[in-house]
Amino acid sequence: LAAQTLFWQAEAYSRIRSWKQAEVNYKRFIESSGAIGMSEFGQAHYGLGYLYFENGKYDDAINWFRKFTDGETKDIERLTDGYLRIGDSYYLQKKTQPAITY
Repeated sequence: LAAQTLFWQAEAYSRIRSWKQAEVNYKRFIESSGAIGMSEFGQAHYGLGYLYFENGKYDDAINWFRKFTDGETKDIERLTDGYLRIGDSYYLQKKTQPAITY
């Protein structure tokens, strides 16, 4: 329950664009006991990717979106968006070949 609280706090902070608080709570959730087995675990990776993307930290965004896409199998909408955001992150860094790949 404590781990889920961290995740939902991170989600709430992200929605109001309080990026630092969202980042802290996502990371605390990911590192918390039992988080790996929770459905929110992959969503936290996506959330971190998104917040880094929104803040122009494209290498960090790629890292977290890749962690999400490597582990996600059920949420097709977010999976598709994750791949698009990886491509966008490469493109915004003027790395066209990897951008085309995604």
